[in-house]
Amino acid sequence: GKIITTLHFEDKLVPVVYNHVFVHYNGLSQGVYALCAGYVDGSYTIYVDDDFMKLPKTVQTFILWHELGHVHDNNTGTTRTIDCECKADAYAAKQVGKMKALAALNYMWSNLALTNILAAADIPTRIKALGFNVDTMFIQQVDGTILREPELRLISEGINPFTNKPFGE
Repeated sequence: GKIITTLHFEDKLVPVVYNHVFVHYNGLSQGVYALCAGYVDGSYTIYVDDDFMKLPKTVQTFILWHELGHVHDNNTGTTRTIDCECKADAYAAKQVGKMKALAALNYMWSNLALTNILAAADIPTRIKALGFNVDTMFIQQVDGTILREPELRLISEGINPFTNKPFGE
């Protein structure tokens, strides 16, 4: 990959590397624009993909602070939990401001909804964790179907909101 910048974070230098293949090969390609990897020597690298490079700068900034939030919390493993994502969002929101964090998450939510509804489904929970009301939020799918926060929560749990059964059943 190609280093596009290096961030000075706490006592660390954290390179940001463009490597589309690495981001997607690591099984996190479901709506992920970036990931942070921690190594046994105590170093960290943030990897970004093609989609990240196309995002507005304000969204890119939020995502980089979000990834640094994972460094701050020493949570750079392969396990992606909603709790870890909410903590990283909260860290990023402290750096960029809550309204810019909300705007970035809304942007990602809207765009992911068009390509990967499963990846978009946990974003309302993340927005709610920042203290915003998500009860009136919705996604309109390409076929015109409206999904509101309760349906999105079910989707994030692997449940089809139209059948109330796990996907595939």
